Amino acid sequence: RTYEYTMVLPEGVTVTINGNTYANGETCTVDAALKKSDVIVPVQEGKFAVLSINDLTETVTLTYANIPVQAEKAVYANAVVYPAQQDAVGAAVATEADGVFTLENNVLAASFVKVGDALFFGGSKAMNLEPGTEPFTVAVGSGLTVPASSMTLQSLAFEDLTGSEDAVGGAEHFNGKALVANYTYNYKECVLNIVWKAVLRDGSHYLRTEMELTSETGVDMYDVIPMIYSVDAKAAGSAPKVVGNTRGAVLMSDKIFAGLENPVGYNTVGGVSDEEIYDTPNVLSPMSIAVADWTQVPEADVPNRITEATGAGYPNVYAVKQTDVELKEGQKVSVLFKYTSGANKFYIGGVDLLDASGNIAANDYHVGYTGTAHQDNTYTFTVPYDGTFSIRVMVHNAQEAIVSASTLTTSIYTLKEGLTINTDLVDIQGRWSRNTTLAAGEDWKISAVVGLVAQDGAQSEASIHKTQKRRSFLAYSERERAVPWRANPAYISWYELNINRNNAADPTQNMTSDQVVDVISHWKSDFYDRYGVAPNSFVIDDGWDNYGLWTFHAGFPHEMRDMAAAAAEMGAGVGAWLGPVGGYGTSGNYRRAYWNAEGRGGMQLSNPAYYQTFLDAAENLTKNNGDFRFFKFDGISAQFSAIGPDAGDTGNENAEGIIRLERYVRENLRRDIFFNTTVGTWASPFWYHYTDATWRQENDYGVIGNNSIDRENWITYRDRLVYQNYVTNSPICPINTLMTHGFILSQYGSVSRNMDYEAVLRELRCAFVCGSGMVELYNDYPLMNSINNGQLWADLAECISWQKRNADVLPDAHWVGGSPWTGAKAQVYGWASWNGTKSTLALRNGANDAQTYTFTLREALNIPANVSGSIVLHKSFGVQDALEGLNEGEAIDIDASLTVTLPGSSLFVFDGLDAAQTPVSVTDLVLATEGNATEIEIGSTLVATATVAPAEASFPAVTWTSSNPEVATVRGGLIIGVAEGTATITVTANDGSGVSKSIVISVVPEVLEPYHVNFDKDASPSRTDRWTYKVSLTEEGGEAQEITVAASSGVFKPYLDKTADPELTCHAGENLTVAFTQGAGIWVNAYFYIDLGNDGQFDFNANSTDITGTDVMTYSFYSGDPGDDTSGQNSAGTALSGRSRNTMDCPSFSAPATPGLYRVRFKVDWNSLDPAGQLYVNDANVGLLRNGGCIVDAMLRVGDPTGISNATTTSERKSMYDLSGRRLEKAPAKGVYILNNRKVVK
Repeated sequence: RTYEYTMVLPEGVTVTINGNTYANGETCTVDAALKKSDVIVPVQEGKFAVLSINDLTETVTLTYANIPVQAEKAVYANAVVYPAQQDAVGAAVATEADGVFTLENNVLAASFVKVGDALFFGGSKAMNLEPGTEPFTVAVGSGLTVPASSMTLQSLAFEDLTGSEDAVGGAEHFNGKALVANYTYNYKECVLNIVWKAVLRDGSHYLRTEMELTSETGVDMYDVIPMIYSVDAKAAGSAPKVVGNTRGAVLMSDKIFAGLENPVGYNTVGGVSDEEIYDTPNVLSPMSIAVADWTQVPEADVPNRITEATGAGYPNVYAVKQTDVELKEGQKVSVLFKYTSGANKFYIGGVDLLDASGNIAANDYHVGYTGTAHQDNTYTFTVPYDGTFSIRVMVHNAQEAIVSASTLTTSIYTLKEGLTINTDLVDIQGRWSRNTTLAAGEDWKISAVVGLVAQDGAQSEASIHKTQKRRSFLAYSERERAVPWRANPAYISWYELNINRNNAADPTQNMTSDQVVDVISHWKSDFYDRYGVAPNSFVIDDGWDNYGLWTFHAGFPHEMRDMAAAAAEMGAGVGAWLGPVGGYGTSGNYRRAYWNAEGRGGMQLSNPAYYQTFLDAAENLTKNNGDFRFFKFDGISAQFSAIGPDAGDTGNENAEGIIRLERYVRENLRRDIFFNTTVGTWASPFWYHYTDATWRQENDYGVIGNNSIDRENWITYRDRLVYQNYVTNSPICPINTLMTHGFILSQYGSVSRNMDYEAVLRELRCAFVCGSGMVELYNDYPLMNSINNGQLWADLAECISWQKRNADVLPDAHWVGGSPWTGAKAQVYGWASWNGTKSTLALRNGANDAQTYTFTLREALNIPANVSGSIVLHKSFGVQDALEGLNEGEAIDIDASLTVTLPGSSLFVFDGLDAAQTPVSVTDLVLATEGNATEIEIGSTLVATATVAPAEASFPAVTWTSSNPEVATVRGGLIIGVAEGTATITVTANDGSGVSKSIVISVVPEVLEPYHVNFDKDASPSRTDRWTYKVSLTEEGGEAQEITVAASSGVFKPYLDKTADPELTCHAGENLTVAFTQGAGIWVNAYFYIDLGNDGQFDFNANSTDITGTDVMTYSFYSGDPGDDTSGQNSAGTALSGRSRNTMDCPSFSAPATPGLYRVRFKVDWNSLDPAGQLYVNDANVGLLRNGGCIVDAMLRVGDPTGISNATTTSERKSMYDLSGRRLEKAPAKGVYILNNRKVVK
């Protein structure tokens, strides 16, 4: 459209627009909306120009105001990361004099000036920000820009901000000051209300501005620009630039950082301050462009910013060039690209300037379009050096085909003789695209920040990692993110209960609450009751909902309240997975199909109906399901690797939908809720103003590298993506709370099948020592129990304790070293943190072979250049080898060069303390065991704990040793009985204090629980593709006596006690057969036992196929060696190999000759005579549970064949009691109890 702007100027002042001079009252007609950079205004000494362009009223207003005087400020020299306070920054102070409102502290001051009835930014000397910019602009309708100065300023006043010790947010702990302005604006009989604030809290090295927009009537919006500054780059010593390749990247120079506090925002650097006078422009002859002139831009040549701005990339980006353009340094180039004829409009991504070598010398990338209407189709930049250039215009065909003709008009502006352009004034802005309606009753909130970079002397280093830029931004981010860093290990059910079992057409055939409660109960008995620690949350993943509705299916009759009650016994809470765009696989298709049917509008958060359903679900979960702490929002888009939202306004609004929902939950339901917002997020640090964790990108699980251990290659895959997407491509974005799929130990899904204890331990430790507050625990409890006799539970307890005790330093978590995988080599890398006093350092070698790594502690810990000293390091965990080249317990100068040698497949972790600090030494260790027991059986375990005193000891790690490992071993406090005898268990502090405590443990012969099994009797199945429907026993000539094991896979349990049910019957000495009917699955075998001696056990010969004299009655296949199943036989001696081993046909056998009542056992397993179920073979995850087997116990009454009743022999009844004297019907899975007057520890 055409605009006709009227000039509102001071008397005698003229402005220049497109080479033409205009005075007060004159009009200027242009083909596109004016930008401030299009208007050249004269400079007045001691004053700043206040220029306002209003597209709705079509006015250009200019006035002048005095530049505020600000006191010199102290240099911001060192960044301090929350939870520490930046005391040197000082308290916030607010002053007002003669219409100048100033917020300041020890390191910065920022002024706002009231000019007439309008408010303008008055500059910040400390941050080198020039006066004269608008506080904000908004665009309404189709993009008509309205500056704040054109709105009605209803009120303006300072406000005191009161901090609270109980606050959730970091900065909310501190007092502060705010300048508050209330605006109204009328647009098409609609009223837009805006509350604007400038906020400075005590200790803040940054200034924040906030906006809240509301309307009683609703207003059609286009965008909001809440951040507009002009930077004096010459005074600052460097110009801001975009740091990062994502939407919502940070703007940063050697002096300041800035950006919208929203990951969907566009933070840009561009344009120049045009307060000088150009000569009349040289307008080149318009270049006519035909459809055939457009050429596809090769994938490698598509600028990231084009893709970011438009959402379009290869193969949709096309370009045309205007070649051989002679330009001089300092000239301004304005390019107008305009549609002339044809069926479709053009969607523009930007214009750049290519030098003779093809390098991009300058650019202006922003979204525009041109057709019968035009928007933002003028592009400008300043020429950086003399040369012959090409001007390249880029459009995309992602929305409409390129079928129209167009023209390109280039205007070249040259300074008048004797003047030089001030290219040292650089404009920065943050734009919030909201091309939608601000509905009545709705509120929009957006904010921005500009702050100082610590000036430690190294701020100009080319590598960000050698400066304090990351830590300066982090010091702001941790104070202002939704919730500061927090230790949050969370169990998530995806692998153990959901993967490949969440796609049933009937959702009740997916996961059930009973399965979840079973898992939680095992965490309590196997972990919490023994070690006294627990995850923060237990999170259910995909499989709980009625497809599309986000309500619980019938398998969750109490929703999550029963789970919450079970978790609460450990001081833990619960959480749930929801997929904003439906999730994955078949279940995701079911959900999307529901929302795509019957005109429901689609399953996307930009659909108001779906948004309300999603919000209702979040509200129900948070309010009605116990201590609900955790949301896993999985998939705000389906992008494999995201650097921004999906394309267009819909993509923006889908991302804004999740932000809006998360803000609602925090403001109205639970302020400290934990949000893990996963697939579809990207490496913008401004996500953390709403969510707690973001996704590292790409596959859930993968392998990369050349290590012989696949688990090592999985760790490398995971960490390589963090290195690529965060450390390299977005180096300012914190890595202290990432979703990486931390620790996976499962027999489900396509994950590592390597169950080697040491490899698993390294993965577990990596998940914690990387510094991420959220640690995802995808671990199956049967594997945790089986590997090394449950040792991993002890290791997990140690990791959780390590994370909690380092909560004051881990917020600074950052990368150390090289790339996990370069494409040819695994380099040494790791993570570190430093808070000025404490530190952590972890180094990993993911290669097969040993590697050396040379570094200084200054480099690894990112210690400022203006800090010197030494650090003392001690190993973080009780069991860790010495690292060659690093001397523990000695002061190491932070600039000393260290060359360490890491063995292949190794991880080393250290806690550090400033050597100038006096360490708090361990003075005592309080040693205790479960139930104060000092006796365990062979093969059993006993947990010992050592409480360190004082609790604030600097290096609280301890080491456990046994005087006689052949009798009892100990690691991490887990004692394992090996052989009969005694052993002294000693725990020793690692800090060099010499404090230790001991206890003598007696190991006694194992007392088996009657009719024991080799797994927890209440365990859930480890797989659902194999399950048993029924078993039966038949006397020759009689009818089959059946026992139903499970009617469906959803109710199948590996152990079933039917001894209280009606007895099976037969006659003494008669011929019997047993039958096993599978509900699903093959490649299992069948076994049947009778306790002939009624001695409480089923006797068998472990390494023999001969069952003579045992309680084994019949079996379908056994090789004599559970570790070798290549060939074997059945109980009748028939040889079996190949596919014939896949049998459950058991030969017939004779009933006991003596009448009486006997305990019998049906067993489904693979190649194992052990009546208790196959044990794990070679420490791998092969056992009865992994085999999909089961055990069914029943009673068999054997009658006299003569029909004369004989006296029956009943099974010996064991007397079992707990320590309070209450009788037990069965032995507990873990703990201490009394059996036949003897104490038993399990």
